[in-house]
Amino acid sequence: MQPISYTKQQVGEPRFPKLLYNRPISRHGAGRLLIIGGRRDYVGEIQAAYALATAAGIGECRVALPDSLVRLVGPSGTGEFVASGHGGVLAKISLGELLGLLASYDTALIGPSAGHNSETTLLLESLLQKSELPMVITGDGLVGLGSSVRAMSERPLTTVVCTMPELFKLAGKLGVGIQITADGGLRNKVQIVSDVAAAGLGSLVVTGPELICVEAGETTVTTITGNASDLTPGFAGVVASLLTQNPGKRQEAMVSACYLAAMAMQYLAEDSEAHVTTNFEMAIARALRTIDDESF
Repeated sequence: MQPISYTKQQVGEPRFPKLLYNRPISRHGAGRLLIIGGRRDYVGEIQAAYALATAAGIGECRVALPDSLVRLVGPSGTGEFVASGHGGVLAKISLGELLGLLASYDTALIGPSAGHNSETTLLLESLLQKSELPMVITGDGLVGLGSSVRAMSERPLTTVVCTMPELFKLAGKLGVGIQITADGGLRNKVQIVSDVAAAGLGSLVVTGPELICVEAGETTVTTITGNASDLTPGFAGVVASLLTQNPGKRQEAMVSACYLAAMAMQYLAEDSEAHVTTNFEMAIARALRTIDDESF
């Protein structure tokens, strides 16, 4: 196992300040994102992903939900309802509907609150195979696609946003041996993430006490305040938003999404009364306002 080098990023020292400062001005320039997920009686993660993608400046964001959620969600200008199957999850028969929707979008975010039903797994596998759209996969999408991780790893323009435990499971599916050392610390974690990326999942953001991003073989570690694991599905919305806005600058977009999260988490840590889950989107918006007022 070869030692892995990485670049550090922390609040006040963004790696790619020009990307953060020169963001799209128009909604058209900021791109269109479709989030696919949700299951009967639960939309928490998909709501978080939508809220964070919007806070991060996506031009237009909509969600595709199983029609089992119609009564819970009600009529919405942000949602599209497609066929649901057993258990109220997205059904395989909704494939045509979803492919038709994706034709009008720039990026897809797949997985939040999608459930682990085998029917949903078949649907997500088919979406990977039949759509050429850039995709971000997170949450339940990773569980559902675990059995077809090779297909996911071989697909271009596909980014995984996950926690370290989720990464371990993906590593097992890829046949990547995980070596955990008692005193390895951050360097050991970076090595593990880099090994999994090298095995096929080349575009990765792993959340935890720090944010570890790998794209095009280069690793960036962003220092954060607290632990981002519980915020992963929402944070995936930030990653998807910046990737949509910067299609030709994938590494810069992913690393900059991590920087926004670091700023937001610092703001939350400074407010003892803030509830992290519900205020993360406001902190992201505040981070962008701060960037607009600064000159790096």
